[in-house]
Amino acid sequence: MALHEQDVHKHISRLQRNVNLFDPKKLKAQSAMDNIELNTNLTRHGIYIGLLRRGWKKSSTRAYATKLASNLRASAINFARKNNL
Repeated sequence: MALHEQDVHKHISRLQRNVNLFDPKKLKAQSAMDNIELNTNLTRHGIYIGLLRRGWKKSSTRAYATKLASNLRASAINFARKNNL
């Protein structure tokens, strides 16, 4: 999943490291959908925290983070399907 905001991307990368998503053994053991779902949850959280740090209100932040993460999820699923993953 690609993100353009460097600070948000760095935070999401830390979250991914915390759950060993850079471990080749773990990646190999996951299905594409398991990986997409986990990444979606981490991405949603990372976007949420990033926006809160910028001063966004909690009420609008959660919905926006969910929308962005859901769009990235849909793109990842389409990619996985097109590439038979």
